[in-house]
Amino acid sequence: MAGIGTLNSAFERMQMASPSSYESGGSSSASMSHSSNSRSNSSASRNSSISRNSSASRCSRANHSTGHDWDGAHRGSLDTLNTSVAEEFLEYGERLDRLTELDKVPWGERHVARVLQTDRVRQIIKAIPYDVIQRLSYLLQRPLVRIAKEAQRLSLAYGKCTKNEIHTAIKLILSQPLSEVCLSAALRALSLFQMSSECCQDSKKTRAGLTFPVGRFYRWLVDTKVSTRVDNHAAVYLAACMETLMVETFCRACVDYERSDGELTLAVLEYGIANDMNLWGILQPFEYLICGRNSSGKPA
Repeated sequence: MAGIGTLNSAFERMQMASPSSYESGGSSSASMSHSSNSRSNSSASRNSSISRNSSASRCSRANHSTGHDWDGAHRGSLDTLNTSVAEEFLEYGERLDRLTELDKVPWGERHVARVLQTDRVRQIIKAIPYDVIQRLSYLLQRPLVRIAKEAQRLSLAYGKCTKNEIHTAIKLILSQPLSEVCLSAALRALSLFQMSSECCQDSKKTRAGLTFPVGRFYRWLVDTKVSTRVDNHAAVYLAACMETLMVETFCRACVDYERSDGELTLAVLEYGIANDMNLWGILQPFEYLICGRNSSGKPA
């Protein structure tokens, strides 16, 4: 009987202990499920943070690429940049507008040599080197282009180029000392031209008492389209002006040579032109005028 009671009491103790064990088992399973849920939540949070970081990095890369494209669109192409850099390193003289270089001028070197055989020139030198004659013939085209462009502007009002337009252009382009000398010579040549008879077989330059060919000047004014109509008196005026300007340029530039006993070279000619305030500006290859100043900027 004692053994049976012992078994019953043991069985009761087992029944009493079973709910707690069940509860402990349930709590252990709940803790295991909670830990698994926490692990899943932490992994999900890590995944979401990674996804947010990756999306943010993608957005930042997209924004950076978009800004770079915007900057590139506003900075210009490589050719544009190269062009702008090249323009910055250009010399100052290359940026300025240059005068038109004439292929043919209405005179020849033999005409220049004949013009320089006057008594005034022979007092300075007996024989002029050929390279000096070539240089003078080349430099004279620059004031010719300046006067022709100004006469073209003045001829727009009436569509005709007469001696009045050439007269005004000479006064506007040349300095006062040069314009006075050239205009007096042009007036003298025009008077001789008008007094001579048209029935004679002499050429226009002979009738005007000039060395430069007046017919070539007339043809040049027509070919360059200074105006739709060109008067003969305009050609006489322009030829006389250029002829006198040639002599004045040589005599003014060779003043230092006249005072010395050296050889007349191109360097002497260029030095004399550079130091003359009335010549240096109009003989420059640029469109703007610097009359009244020499190469050093010294005013008259």
